[in-house]
Amino acid sequence: MIEIDIGPVLKRIRYERGLTLQKLSRLTDDKVLPSNISRIESAGAGATLKTLTTLANALGTSPSDILREAEGGDKVITKPQQVLYVPVLSWVQAGTWTESPEQPADGDYDEWVEAPRGASRKAFGLRVQGDSMQAPIGKSFPEGCCIVVDPTKQADNRSFVVARLADTGEHTFKQLIIDGPHQYLKPLNPSYRTIE
Repeated sequence: MIEIDIGPVLKRIRYERGLTLQKLSRLTDDKVLPSNISRIESAGAGATLKTLTTLANALGTSPSDILREAEGGDKVITKPQQVLYVPVLSWVQAGTWTESPEQPADGDYDEWVEAPRGASRKAFGLRVQGDSMQAPIGKSFPEGCCIVVDPTKQADNRSFVVARLADTGEHTFKQLIIDGPHQYLKPLNPSYRTIE
């Protein structure tokens, strides 16, 4: 049995993408652990076809392209990705996030999510609490789902926002409704009242 050293190819692509071992692991939905990626990159062999396929998909290429380059063929060309990962914060942390002049280091948070294209580095993730944004039909945000909040974006009519309530100081996730000079925070669940 001939083993092909794919380690240098994987490592080169990962570096070109600006991915740490942890971020590449997250792109595989943690199917391939950082320690396994490191072992494959160092030893070069020992990756199953399933693992190679998972890593190739996460890196935006194919297993056959990686194997071809590892055997001395053409260099794998992948499309550059502008992927931004943002930390998932608690609702308490979110209150002070936008006031911080510096963003904390990667290791300061346990969970990170991919932000949509165009999000700023001030963006962060939040887990939805409660069922006020769970609609009976149409667009819905069930409890526990993760939303990405970008405090640098302008809120428009009917956009979804995280707002601080003036009377309690608490933050809430609702749909912003602008009606002339009036602004309302509307839940998607009709069982909850609109906040004026």
